[in-house]
Amino acid sequence: LARRFADVAAQWPAWQHAERPTPAPVGEAAIQAGITQRLARWQRSGFLADSDQLALRQALHAAWGAARAANMAALPALLREALAAGAGRVVVFSEDAAGLPALADALCAEGLPAEALPATGAPRLADQALRAFREATGPRILQVADAPQGAESRIGVQLAAPLVIHLDTPWAPDALERRLQRVRPRPAQREVPVW
Repeated sequence: LARRFADVAAQWPAWQHAERPTPAPVGEAAIQAGITQRLARWQRSGFLADSDQLALRQALHAAWGAARAANMAALPALLREALAAGAGRVVVFSEDAAGLPALADALCAEGLPAEALPATGAPRLADQALRAFREATGPRILQVADAPQGAESRIGVQLAAPLVIHLDTPWAPDALERRLQRVRPRPAQREVPVW
């Protein structure tokens, strides 16, 4: 007896959520203090001068860059631990599409089987990377950048428990769920044996 995945979707194991905080980057406290001060001034007066808006934007980008650098520094150790624990497929999501090829090169230099999924605009390369990721015999790490809604390629890992790592938290609240939807197999394509 074989049923489609949609028929037994309620029996599919739920995602296990676990957070691994990274050490605070150097200088983060000063950046956070500047952001807090400008936001408090904005809330008090209801107005924020152009120069303060620019400074707030620069401080937010500095905080984002420092957090991203700290996460990237902690990523190789986390990936080694996951691969040693038996993770066959690891998908690393990030909002920074421009930084993923350099990160993939850095991980490969450390001996980790990583590759970056090409961003939109290169469908043939993306298909080749996805096929190599899905069909590899050993463990693989795929780095994926967020794409506009509707333009995202489905990864569809056919394993029961792929490891998904969010290198950063996306600004859009529904982006985390869209990331997980990209990893789940398509319901109509998967048949699950039922005894």
